[in-house]
Amino acid sequence: MALSETDDSTVRVDPKSGEETLIHDFNDPAFFEDAALILGDAIHNLKCALDYTWLETITRMAPTLLDDHTKFPVRKNINELRGWMEKAGVDRVCPPLYEFMLDEIATHTRWEWRILPLHRMNNRDKHRLLLPVLSQVQIKGIEVEDETGERHIGSGVSTELQKPPYCIRYRRGLHVTNKGELTAFIMIEDVESKDQLPVLETISGYSYYVARLVKLFEAFLELEGF
Repeated sequence: MALSETDDSTVRVDPKSGEETLIHDFNDPAFFEDAALILGDAIHNLKCALDYTWLETITRMAPTLLDDHTKFPVRKNINELRGWMEKAGVDRVCPPLYEFMLDEIATHTRWEWRILPLHRMNNRDKHRLLLPVLSQVQIKGIEVEDETGERHIGSGVSTELQKPPYCIRYRRGLHVTNKGELTAFIMIEDVESKDQLPVLETISGYSYYVARLVKLFEAFLELEGF
C-alpha cells in the first residue's frame, strides 16, 4: 500500500562527514486511527450483507421464524449450526433451507476460514478499534548519484514491525536525487489465532466470499421458486 499522502521524506547531510541520510516518516498522526475506522466499516458492511441475505431468505421461505434478532447464524462448526437450526425450528418449518445450510453452505464454502473470522472481527470492532500495524515498510524508487555522475535506482526495506522514522545512510560521495516512495504491508491481528493478516488481501478475500455466498442464496431462492 502506497503511503504517499502521509509520507514525509527528507535528506539530511552530516556537516562533518558529508554523508547523506534519507529519512521517511509519517506526517499524519491520525493515519492508523483513520485506517482502523475504515477497516471497521468494511468488516461491518460485509457482516451486514450476510445478515440481510439471511433476513431476506427467512422472510420469503419461513416468515414465522422472523423476530427482532434474525441475523445470519454464525456457529463454530457444522454440529453447532445444526443444533441451532433444529432448536430454532428451521428443520421443521423449512426443510429445504435446513438442508441447504448444512449441505451447501457449511460443508462446501470453508465456513470456518471466512465467516468465523469475519464475525469475530465485527464483534471486536464493536468494543475496540481494529488497529492495523505496519508489518514491513519498503521505500521504492530511490535514486542516488555517485561521484562519476552515474545514477543508481534501488530500494530499502525495514525490519519486521520496525517503527518510523525509516532511515538509510549513504557513504560520502553518494547524493540522493530521488527520495522514492514509502509503501507498507498493513496488517491486522486475528483475535483468536493471534496471526497477523494482511489488510488488503484479507478484506478482498472476505468480500469475494460474501459475494459468493449471496449468489448461492439467490440461486437457491430461485430454485425454490421465490
